[in-house]
Amino acid sequence: MTSLAGDKKLFFVSLISFVTGSMLVYVNCWLSSPPCYVNVYTRIADVESFNVPPGYTARAILRPMKKEEERPLASTPVYTGLIGEKPCECFGAWHRDFFSQKQWTARQRNQEKCLQRYERRQMVLQGVHNYVDGSSPISYPSHGLQVRPLRAVHLNGLRITWFDSKSIVTNAVHTVRLQCERGVFRQLVKVQGVVVQGAHTNDFTIQTSKPQQLNRQLWHIVYQNTEFDTNAFDLVKLHYMKFSITIPVHIRHRLIPWLHDQGQGRIQDRVSVVVKTFLRYSNLRRLVRSVGDLYPGTRIIVADDTPYQKFESFQDENTDHYIMPQFKGFFAGRNLGLSQVTTEYFLYMDDDHYLKPYTKLEILVSLLDRTDYHVVGGVYEDLEMFATTIRVLGDDTHACYEKLRGWYHSIPDFPGKGISFIPL
Repeated sequence: MTSLAGDKKLFFVSLISFVTGSMLVYVNCWLSSPPCYVNVYTRIADVESFNVPPGYTARAILRPMKKEEERPLASTPVYTGLIGEKPCECFGAWHRDFFSQKQWTARQRNQEKCLQRYERRQMVLQGVHNYVDGSSPISYPSHGLQVRPLRAVHLNGLRITWFDSKSIVTNAVHTVRLQCERGVFRQLVKVQGVVVQGAHTNDFTIQTSKPQQLNRQLWHIVYQNTEFDTNAFDLVKLHYMKFSITIPVHIRHRLIPWLHDQGQGRIQDRVSVVVKTFLRYSNLRRLVRSVGDLYPGTRIIVADDTPYQKFESFQDENTDHYIMPQFKGFFAGRNLGLSQVTTEYFLYMDDDHYLKPYTKLEILVSLLDRTDYHVVGGVYEDLEMFATTIRVLGDDTHACYEKLRGWYHSIPDFPGKGISFIPL
């Protein structure tokens, strides 16, 4: 009987202690801060348990779920039309009207191949976006945004990835501020429950107590360039709570590629030979003959500053011999020859050079076609000591070329050390 009475007493004491402890917890939460109610907004299974290192505190945060919009929102056409590039407006006859269908199809095929090689060599950041997700709640494109002068671009990837649980419980107002120097911010869509200040200016503020609506509004904000420039950067700065980030926007004109007629695709159709000569006509005669023997029909451009009284003409069907003012020099002659090139590639030769039967220009052309190198060269008279590589060095105020004997490395699918590879 004594044991039964003791058990009952212990049961009532435990019950009273449990009720008292529960009441104290609720009183403490009511007196201290709203984060006690974090589990009202998140499932227990979603909260990871971990050990907090000494000197650090843990804070509960809520991450919004990434959902697609339930329904499309109406955009403002006058601003939507600013996104991307302005389409061309052509009047009169089209270029293709001057060609037969067969000629036009072949021309397009050649230009497409030429364009592929051109684009391979370009460092184009458009479409290469690096979305940053770190300790900051702001996810944003750190590079890769490009806009044409006076046009607009979406700030793709810009969003707030997490929110403080206390601000959720208290229904606090979330404020995002955007600033720039060379443009303005446009609001494509007005999202319900969001207050916008500074629309169509370079100092733009978004305020709302609804996190999901905040990100919906950010998705429909575009940057429009208003200060015309052909190649410049604007820095879009965003501030949220105590965090700040910077988004570089590249303002640049479209680069127009040079597309060349490839004819039948032979070396003769794609390569011109540029020669600077002075007096040494016997050497020049040997050069012209060697090119004609190995690659008949190749156009040879000769720039000649020989004194007028000693001038000899080499003009013929495949050789254009240009008379320069006498004694103008090596570089003036090369520049003149280059100005007359109409093929996709050209080969610089001195007048005492010539091609040998084992010379393979096909290898050089193939390497240019299949890599992003701009300049290739070969050894002279089987002497590898003449094979050099060039690297551009310098800083903001000076630039120079470093010329080294030898090569950097071999390139797969191409024969080894007979070729020097010069990336410029």
